[in-house]
Amino acid sequence: MTPSLNSARPSSTDAATVSPVTTVTETVVPESTTHSAVPSATCGEVGPFEINVGSFRLALPSLTNVQFDNLPAYSTDNNDTADFPPIFNPFDHLFWGDGWTYVPPPIEPFPPQSGSQLAEFIPSPASNDTGSPDAGLIPSSSFGAGPRNYDSQYWFNATSVYVGCDNGATDPDIMCDFVATGYQWDPETREERVVVTQHFPQPPCPNFKNCTLRQIFFNDEFTALTTLSFYANVRGMIKIFFMDTIELGWYNNTCAAGLARSSSRKT
Repeated sequence: MTPSLNSARPSSTDAATVSPVTTVTETVVPESTTHSAVPSATCGEVGPFEINVGSFRLALPSLTNVQFDNLPAYSTDNNDTADFPPIFNPFDHLFWGDGWTYVPPPIEPFPPQSGSQLAEFIPSPASNDTGSPDAGLIPSSSFGAGPRNYDSQYWFNATSVYVGCDNGATDPDIMCDFVATGYQWDPETREERVVVTQHFPQPPCPNFKNCTLRQIFFNDEFTALTTLSFYANVRGMIKIFFMDTIELGWYNNTCAAGLARSSSRKT
């Protein structure tokens, strides 16, 4: 599990130091299989969905699209000194750990992939971004089922996400190792366990000019997850990272599960 890191608005040198990671590790193929019920508007919230960094869009056109921009809007003259709002819990049924915030362009180097805001994770220990209520129920730099991790109705499959690292190096060989780790619920120990880790090398954005988020695709082992955790590592330093448009799908697509989600607290 990645370190719990809450921080003040940091410079690159404020972040925690780790050893560079160069290997790809993928472990424990999930034993369970995706439920095959066909999504239906009469079955509540089922099928694939997107989080545009908190923005949630069901794939079924007959159901309501809830946009990330529905979170409280704000503006700032200086993103380097502002206290940013946390992503409030739960948001679209999922819980977000400490350190997550959402930010407006154009001060940030990465424009959103869609909409007008994107998520940012701030790892420096001095942060004022301490998370929202119940953020402690899930590790820092993660999102997931939180206190409902034992309930398959809130397990999910991860497909892709757009990401960007705090790496303005002009040397193209100075890469960012963006790391994703998936957890599943273990009914025997009644705890979550790591089932898969995948590394995604990301090129720098020289001098933070004309930066764009890049889409990464998770392998097939990111299935039936309870938590999805991330970190960004540049030459042994844990860095800020940005994220938008997370493509997910509910693991349990039975009608009963869809109706339970639609009747539970979403935000």
